[in-house]
Amino acid sequence: MASLAISSKQKKKGKLTVRRGRSKKKSWTRLSHGTRCASKRAQEFAGQEEPASNTSIVNHVYERDSKNYGEAMRSSKSEEWKKAMCNELEALENNDVWHLIKLPSSSNALHTKWVYKTKMTADGDIERLKARIVACGNEQVFGVDYVLTYAAVMDMSTVKITLALAVTWGVVAKHGDFPKPT
Repeated sequence: MASLAISSKQKKKGKLTVRRGRSKKKSWTRLSHGTRCASKRAQEFAGQEEPASNTSIVNHVYERDSKNYGEAMRSSKSEEWKKAMCNELEALENNDVWHLIKLPSSSNALHTKWVYKTKMTADGDIERLKARIVACGNEQVFGVDYVLTYAAVMDMSTVKITLALAVTWGVVAKHGDFPKPT
């Protein structure tokens, strides 16, 4: 829909300005985002002139993904979400992602948040529920919680020169990872 904006000068001249797109909301401003709007079966029913029954379409209406832990535990899929969270924590433990340490007095601990996602098959059926735990890095303050904003990475030209020198000098070239200085 176009909205009309009329100024006093335009009223005298008899000209109207049409502004388009002002009333349309962008997709990122929607209040709720879902995984998929409908499965293929629901789309097939929507294409028919007369559906087989009202329940056949209602059964394919999706439930949007939970936005936080409270919503996930209140949803009808709370047991499945709990299982997905346990799987995520087990994977993190098995991969030695973290270890417990005593928090230094000068440090601030970051909060964490659960992010929930329903993984779908190509047919639009639910494949599995995925839960991820993420750190809320937006709570960090530059100069207080962190100072460096880059990771030291060797440039490709440096790698090539080093390998060329190793060949020239007849030295065995090995690679490795340097641990972070503490």
